[in-house]
Amino acid sequence: MITIVLSSIINSFGQSKTVKILLDSNKIYLRFFYKHYKSDYTLNDSVAYLCRKINRDSFYLDKFVYKKKEWTKIYKIEPAKDSLRITTRAVDIKGNKKLIYSKEKYYNSIEIFETKN
Repeated sequence: MITIVLSSIINSFGQSKTVKILLDSNKIYLRFFYKHYKSDYTLNDSVAYLCRKINRDSFYLDKFVYKKKEWTKIYKIEPAKDSLRITTRAVDIKGNKKLIYSKEKYYNSIEIFETKN
């Protein structure tokens, strides 16, 4: 019984997909959660991206420049063959700073359709 409760709590938090998107010769890594409908990514003060999930394998991506929508694209995702290297900064009990290196699965995005506003 306890394992069922713990697994349901763990599954309700933290389940996300990291998706690599190629935009204007730049690549961004967008993280969206299974149980959430929207995720966002801020490139700089003027450019932001909003990801709206369609289903588990596709999503809309909206680009906003100065809070005005530029375009909307539809992407589908597929698992990447390699892993993404993650570096995390941490502090141990004694207060010493250290770097933690890990690998994470991610997904490649494939553009299906674009609409202009």
